[in-house]
Amino acid sequence: MEHLRGPSPLANPGARHPELLGPAHRDGFGDETEDRVWDVCVIGSGASGAVAADRLVRQGLDVLMVEEGFRLAEHVDLDEAETLCRQAVARDDEGDWTDEGWPWTTSNLGGGTVFYGGASFRYQPFDFDPGTLIDTGTTEVRWPYTLAELAPYYEVLERRLGVCGGPPAEGANGARHSRGPAHEPSAAARVLYAAGESLGYRPFPTPLAINRDPYQGRAGCDRVSLCVSHACPTGAKGDVVAVFLAPLAAHPNFTLRTGVRAVRLEQDRTGEVSALRCLDRVSGQSRGCAPARSSWRAMRSRRRPCCCARVRRTPPPVSATTPAWWGGACASS
Repeated sequence: MEHLRGPSPLANPGARHPELLGPAHRDGFGDETEDRVWDVCVIGSGASGAVAADRLVRQGLDVLMVEEGFRLAEHVDLDEAETLCRQAVARDDEGDWTDEGWPWTTSNLGGGTVFYGGASFRYQPFDFDPGTLIDTGTTEVRWPYTLAELAPYYEVLERRLGVCGGPPAEGANGARHSRGPAHEPSAAARVLYAAGESLGYRPFPTPLAINRDPYQGRAGCDRVSLCVSHACPTGAKGDVVAVFLAPLAAHPNFTLRTGVRAVRLEQDRTGEVSALRCLDRVSGQSRGCAPARSSWRAMRSRRRPCCCARVRRTPPPVSATTPAWWGGACASS
Protein backbone atom coordinates (compact mmCIF):
# COMPACT_ATOMS: atom_id res chain seq x y z
CA MET A 1 0.00 0.00 0.00
CA GLU A 2 2.82 2.36 -0.90
CA HIS A 3 0.56 4.89 -2.64
CA LEU A 4 -1.41 5.52 0.56
CA ARG A 5 1.59 7.32 2.02
CA GLY A 6 1.53 9.91 -0.72
CA PRO A 7 4.53 11.48 -2.44
CA SER A 8 7.16 13.20 -0.35
CA PRO A 9 6.73 17.00 -0.20
CA LEU A 10 10.44 17.21 -1.05
CA ALA A 11 9.94 15.32 -4.33
CA ASN A 12 8.36 18.29 -6.14
CA PRO A 13 9.30 21.50 -4.31
CA GLY A 14 8.37 23.57 -7.35
CA ALA A 15 4.71 22.72 -6.78
CA ARG A 16 4.71 24.64 -3.51
CA HIS A 17 3.82 28.33 -3.60
CA PRO A 18 6.91 30.47 -2.91
CA GLU A 19 4.93 32.70 -0.52
CA LEU A 20 3.02 31.93 2.65
CA LEU A 21 -0.58 33.04 2.89
CA GLY A 22 0.03 35.40 5.82
CA PRO A 23 1.55 35.72 9.31
CA ALA A 24 -0.49 32.80 10.67
CA HIS A 25 0.75 30.39 7.98
CA ARG A 26 3.80 28.15 8.08
CA ASP A 27 4.88 24.93 6.36
CA GLY A 28 5.38 22.38 9.13
CA PHE A 29 5.70 23.18 12.82
CA GLY A 30 9.33 24.28 12.77
CA ASP A 31 10.61 25.09 16.26
CA GLU A 32 7.14 25.65 17.74
CA THR A 33 6.94 24.17 21.24
CA GLU A 34 4.88 21.01 21.70
CA ASP A 35 3.21 22.28 24.87
CA ARG A 36 1.22 24.90 22.92
CA VAL A 37 -2.54 24.49 23.50
CA TRP A 38 -5.43 25.62 21.26
CA ASP A 39 -9.16 25.85 21.84
CA VAL A 40 -9.96 23.93 18.65
CA CYS A 41 -7.94 21.89 16.17
CA VAL A 42 -9.46 21.78 12.67
CA ILE A 43 -8.27 18.93 10.46
CA GLY A 44 -8.37 19.86 6.79
CA SER A 45 -8.47 23.21 4.97
CA GLY A 46 -11.15 22.45 2.38
CA ALA A 47 -14.75 23.63 2.17
CA SER A 48 -15.88 22.33 5.56
CA GLY A 49 -12.69 23.10 7.47
CA ALA A 50 -12.34 26.66 6.20
CA VAL A 51 -15.95 27.57 7.02
CA ALA A 52 -15.67 26.00 10.48
CA ALA A 53 -12.39 27.78 11.23
CA ASP A 54 -13.76 31.12 10.07
CA ARG A 55 -16.76 30.90 12.39
CA LEU A 56 -14.71 29.68 15.36
CA VAL A 57 -12.05 32.37 15.00
CA ARG A 58 -14.68 35.10 14.64
CA GLN A 59 -16.21 33.84 17.91
CA GLY A 60 -12.90 34.53 19.67
CA LEU A 61 -11.55 30.98 19.90
CA ASP A 62 -7.88 30.12 19.38
CA VAL A 63 -7.86 27.80 16.36
CA LEU A 64 -5.21 25.54 14.87
CA MET A 65 -5.79 24.24 11.33
CA VAL A 66 -3.62 21.42 10.00
CA GLU A 67 -3.50 20.55 6.30
CA GLU A 68 -1.37 17.72 4.94
CA GLY A 69 -0.95 19.43 1.56
CA PHE A 70 0.68 22.75 0.77
CA ARG A 71 -0.28 26.02 -0.83
CA LEU A 72 0.12 25.29 -4.53
CA ALA A 73 2.18 27.41 -6.90
CA GLU A 74 0.12 29.29 -9.47
CA HIS A 75 1.36 27.19 -12.40
CA VAL A 76 0.16 23.87 -10.90
CA ASP A 77 -2.85 22.53 -12.79
CA LEU A 78 -5.37 19.91 -11.70
CA ASP A 79 -3.52 17.02 -13.35
CA GLU A 80 -0.31 17.84 -11.51
CA ALA A 81 -2.16 18.47 -8.26
CA GLU A 82 -3.64 14.98 -8.37
CA THR A 83 -0.15 13.47 -8.60
CA LEU A 84 0.62 15.08 -5.23
CA CYS A 85 -2.28 13.28 -3.51
CA ARG A 86 -2.49 10.05 -1.61
CA GLN A 87 -4.50 7.51 -3.53
CA ALA A 88 -7.47 5.65 -2.09
CA VAL A 89 -8.03 1.99 -1.30
CA ALA A 90 -10.38 0.45 -3.87
CA ARG A 91 -11.35 -2.90 -5.35
CA ASP A 92 -9.69 -3.95 -8.61
CA ASP A 93 -11.33 -5.94 -11.42
CA GLU A 94 -10.64 -9.20 -9.57
CA GLY A 95 -12.23 -7.94 -6.37
CA ASP A 96 -8.95 -7.55 -4.50
CA TRP A 97 -7.94 -4.43 -2.58
CA THR A 98 -5.53 -2.04 -4.27
CA ASP A 99 -4.03 1.32 -3.29
CA GLU A 100 -4.51 2.74 -6.78
CA GLY A 101 -8.01 4.12 -6.30
CA TRP A 102 -9.00 7.68 -7.19
CA PRO A 103 -7.63 10.22 -4.68
CA TRP A 104 -10.10 11.40 -2.02
CA THR A 105 -9.68 14.94 -3.28
CA THR A 106 -6.77 17.21 -4.17
CA SER A 107 -4.38 17.44 -1.24
CA ASN A 108 -3.53 21.12 -0.92
CA LEU A 109 -4.46 24.28 0.90
CA GLY A 110 -8.12 24.90 0.08
CA GLY A 111 -8.71 21.30 -0.96
CA GLY A 112 -10.88 20.65 -3.99
CA THR A 113 -12.40 24.15 -3.94
CA VAL A 114 -9.26 25.45 -5.66
CA PHE A 115 -10.18 23.44 -8.78
CA TYR A 116 -13.95 23.24 -8.67
CA GLY A 117 -15.94 24.99 -11.37
CA GLY A 118 -17.83 27.27 -9.01
CA ALA A 119 -21.28 25.68 -9.51
CA SER A 120 -23.16 26.32 -6.25
CA PHE A 121 -26.62 24.80 -6.37
CA ARG A 122 -28.92 24.57 -3.39
CA TYR A 123 -30.46 21.23 -2.52
CA GLN A 124 -34.13 21.00 -3.48
CA PRO A 125 -37.07 19.63 -1.44
CA PHE A 126 -36.75 16.24 -3.17
CA ASP A 127 -33.20 15.87 -1.85
CA PHE A 128 -34.48 16.09 1.73
CA ASP A 129 -37.24 13.51 1.21
CA PRO A 130 -36.86 11.41 -1.97
CA GLY A 131 -39.89 9.41 -0.87
CA THR A 132 -42.12 12.21 -2.13
CA LEU A 133 -41.36 11.22 -5.73
CA ILE A 134 -39.92 7.70 -5.73
CA ASP A 135 -40.66 4.47 -3.91
CA THR A 136 -38.13 4.04 -1.11
CA GLY A 137 -39.84 1.00 0.42
CA THR A 138 -39.47 0.76 4.18
CA THR A 139 -36.19 2.66 4.24
CA GLU A 140 -36.33 5.95 6.11
CA VAL A 141 -34.66 8.46 3.81
CA ARG A 142 -35.95 11.80 5.08
CA TRP A 143 -33.43 14.23 6.48
CA PRO A 144 -34.16 15.61 9.97
CA TYR A 145 -34.52 19.14 8.56
CA THR A 146 -35.91 20.86 5.49
CA LEU A 147 -34.79 23.24 2.79
CA ALA A 148 -36.69 26.06 4.47
CA GLU A 149 -34.67 25.51 7.65
CA LEU A 150 -31.38 25.58 5.72
CA ALA A 151 -32.29 28.61 3.59
CA PRO A 152 -30.82 31.21 6.01
CA TYR A 153 -27.49 29.38 5.96
CA TYR A 154 -27.52 29.18 2.18
CA GLU A 155 -28.05 32.93 2.13
CA VAL A 156 -25.04 33.57 4.37
CA LEU A 157 -22.71 31.43 2.27
CA GLU A 158 -24.03 32.70 -1.05
CA ARG A 159 -23.29 36.21 0.16
CA ARG A 160 -19.79 35.32 1.38
CA LEU A 161 -18.89 33.40 -1.77
CA GLY A 162 -20.38 35.98 -4.12
CA VAL A 163 -22.68 33.51 -5.88
CA CYS A 164 -24.18 34.89 -9.11
CA GLY A 165 -27.11 33.53 -11.08
CA GLY A 166 -29.26 30.54 -10.26
CA PRO A 167 -33.01 29.95 -10.30
CA PRO A 168 -35.54 32.61 -9.37
CA ALA A 169 -37.22 32.60 -5.96
CA GLU A 170 -38.40 29.07 -5.21
CA GLY A 171 -41.48 29.95 -3.16
CA ALA A 172 -41.99 28.97 0.46
CA ASN A 173 -39.13 26.45 0.54
CA GLY A 174 -36.15 28.76 0.72
CA ALA A 175 -37.44 31.59 -1.44
CA ARG A 176 -35.05 34.28 -0.31
CA HIS A 177 -31.56 34.41 -1.72
CA SER A 178 -28.67 36.81 -1.84
CA ARG A 179 -27.24 35.81 -5.22
CA GLY A 180 -26.04 38.48 -7.60
CA PRO A 181 -26.98 38.85 -11.29
CA ALA A 182 -25.93 35.99 -13.53
CA HIS A 183 -22.86 36.04 -15.75
CA GLU A 184 -23.40 36.71 -19.43
CA PRO A 185 -24.21 33.37 -21.09
CA SER A 186 -21.84 31.82 -23.59
CA ALA A 187 -22.95 30.99 -27.13
CA ALA A 188 -23.39 27.34 -26.14
CA ALA A 189 -25.47 28.34 -23.10
CA ARG A 190 -27.80 30.39 -25.30
CA VAL A 191 -28.40 27.38 -27.54
CA LEU A 192 -29.11 25.14 -24.54
CA TYR A 193 -31.42 27.75 -23.02
CA ALA A 194 -33.48 28.04 -26.20
CA ALA A 195 -33.63 24.25 -26.59
CA GLY A 196 -34.81 23.85 -23.01
CA GLU A 197 -37.56 26.40 -23.44
CA SER A 198 -38.71 24.74 -26.66
CA LEU A 199 -39.14 21.48 -24.73
CA GLY A 200 -41.22 23.14 -22.03
CA TYR A 201 -38.51 23.42 -19.41
CA ARG A 202 -37.69 26.52 -17.40
CA PRO A 203 -33.91 26.90 -17.73
CA PHE A 204 -31.93 29.26 -15.54
CA PRO A 205 -28.28 30.34 -15.29
CA THR A 206 -26.04 28.06 -13.26
CA PRO A 207 -25.39 29.66 -9.85
CA LEU A 208 -21.66 30.31 -9.80
CA ALA A 209 -19.43 31.27 -6.90
CA ILE A 210 -17.50 33.46 -9.30
CA ASN A 211 -17.59 37.24 -9.19
CA ARG A 212 -19.24 38.76 -12.23
CA ASP A 213 -18.06 42.17 -11.01
CA PRO A 214 -15.52 43.14 -8.32
CA TYR A 215 -16.89 42.04 -4.95
CA GLN A 216 -15.61 42.27 -1.37
CA GLY A 217 -12.08 43.11 -2.42
CA ARG A 218 -11.87 40.37 -5.04
CA ALA A 219 -11.73 41.00 -8.79
CA GLY A 220 -14.42 40.21 -11.30
CA CYS A 221 -13.92 37.26 -13.62
CA ASP A 222 -11.94 38.03 -16.78
CA ARG A 223 -12.57 34.60 -18.37
CA VAL A 224 -8.92 33.98 -19.19
CA SER A 225 -8.80 30.34 -18.06
CA LEU A 226 -10.99 27.39 -17.14
CA CYS A 227 -11.90 27.31 -13.46
CA VAL A 228 -11.39 23.55 -13.21
CA SER A 229 -7.89 23.43 -14.69
CA HIS A 230 -5.96 25.96 -12.58
CA ALA A 231 -6.35 27.95 -9.41
CA CYS A 232 -8.10 31.23 -10.17
CA PRO A 233 -5.35 33.76 -11.03
CA THR A 234 -7.43 36.81 -10.08
CA GLY A 235 -9.29 35.67 -6.95
CA ALA A 236 -12.65 36.06 -8.70
CA LYS A 237 -13.67 32.48 -7.94
CA GLY A 238 -14.97 31.91 -4.43
CA ASP A 239 -12.60 29.16 -3.39
CA VAL A 240 -12.02 28.96 0.34
CA VAL A 241 -8.44 30.21 0.14
CA ALA A 242 -9.56 33.53 -1.34
CA VAL A 243 -12.76 33.92 0.70
CA PHE A 244 -11.93 32.50 4.12
CA LEU A 245 -8.31 31.48 4.65
CA ALA A 246 -6.49 34.51 3.22
CA PRO A 247 -8.31 36.92 5.58
CA LEU A 248 -7.82 34.52 8.51
CA ALA A 249 -4.09 34.27 7.83
CA ALA A 250 -3.63 37.70 9.39
CA HIS A 251 -5.80 36.99 12.44
CA PRO A 252 -4.04 36.60 15.82
CA ASN A 253 -6.41 33.77 16.88
CA PHE A 254 -5.61 31.61 13.86
CA THR A 255 -2.69 29.22 13.30
CA LEU A 256 -2.36 27.50 9.91
CA ARG A 257 0.13 24.68 9.43
CA THR A 258 0.41 23.12 5.98
CA GLY A 259 2.44 20.00 5.30
CA VAL A 260 1.09 18.57 8.58
CA ARG A 261 -0.87 15.33 8.46
CA ALA A 262 -3.32 14.44 11.25
CA VAL A 263 -2.47 10.87 12.23
CA ARG A 264 -4.32 10.03 15.43
CA LEU A 265 -6.74 11.42 18.00
CA GLU A 266 -5.34 10.65 21.45
CA GLN A 267 -7.41 10.02 24.58
CA ASP A 268 -6.78 10.09 28.31
CA ARG A 269 -10.30 8.85 28.96
CA THR A 270 -13.17 7.37 26.98
CA GLY A 271 -15.22 9.85 24.98
CA GLU A 272 -12.78 12.76 25.20
CA VAL A 273 -9.80 13.84 23.13
CA SER A 274 -6.67 15.00 24.91
CA ALA A 275 -4.49 15.69 21.86
CA LEU A 276 -4.15 15.39 18.12
CA ARG A 277 -1.09 13.47 16.96
CA CYS A 278 0.38 14.91 13.75
CA LEU A 279 3.14 14.09 11.29
CA ASP A 280 5.20 17.07 10.16
CA ARG A 281 5.84 16.13 6.52
CA VAL A 282 8.55 18.77 6.20
CA SER A 283 10.75 17.48 9.03
CA GLY A 284 9.40 13.93 9.22
CA GLN A 285 8.80 14.33 12.96
CA SER A 286 5.67 13.34 14.86
CA ARG A 287 4.21 15.59 17.55
CA GLY A 288 1.08 16.18 19.57
CA CYS A 289 -1.23 19.18 19.47
CA ALA A 290 -3.62 19.75 22.35
CA PRO A 291 -7.17 20.72 21.26
CA ALA A 292 -8.18 22.13 24.64
CA ARG A 293 -7.18 24.67 27.26
CA SER A 294 -4.86 23.17 29.85
CA SER A 295 -7.56 23.68 32.49
CA TRP A 296 -10.12 21.49 30.73
CA ARG A 297 -9.60 18.59 33.14
CA ALA A 298 -10.67 20.71 36.09
CA MET A 299 -13.33 22.72 34.25
CA ARG A 300 -14.97 20.45 31.73
CA SER A 301 -17.30 23.15 30.48
CA ARG A 302 -14.29 24.82 28.91
CA ARG A 303 -13.24 21.72 26.98
CA ARG A 304 -13.00 22.37 23.24
CA PRO A 305 -13.21 19.81 20.42
CA CYS A 306 -11.25 18.76 17.42
CA CYS A 307 -13.10 19.32 14.17
CA CYS A 308 -12.50 16.75 11.46
CA ALA A 309 -13.70 18.61 8.39
CA ARG A 310 -13.77 16.96 5.00
CA VAL A 311 -16.08 16.94 2.02
CA ARG A 312 -16.77 13.39 0.87
CA ARG A 313 -16.59 12.38 -2.76
CA THR A 314 -16.01 8.71 -1.91
CA PRO A 315 -16.29 6.71 1.33
CA PRO A 316 -13.63 8.30 3.56
CA PRO A 317 -11.18 6.56 5.88
CA VAL A 318 -12.36 5.16 9.18
CA SER A 319 -10.93 8.10 11.13
CA ALA A 320 -13.35 10.44 9.39
CA THR A 321 -16.42 8.22 9.43
CA THR A 322 -16.51 7.36 13.12
CA PRO A 323 -16.37 10.70 14.95
CA ALA A 324 -18.97 10.03 17.62
CA TRP A 325 -16.71 8.24 20.07
CA TRP A 326 -14.31 11.11 20.55
CA GLY A 327 -16.85 13.78 21.37
CA GLY A 328 -15.70 16.28 18.79
CA ALA A 329 -17.37 17.71 15.71
CA CYS A 330 -17.36 16.28 12.22
CA ALA A 331 -18.42 18.35 9.23
CA SER A 332 -18.69 15.90 6.38
CA SER A 333 -20.86 16.67 3.39
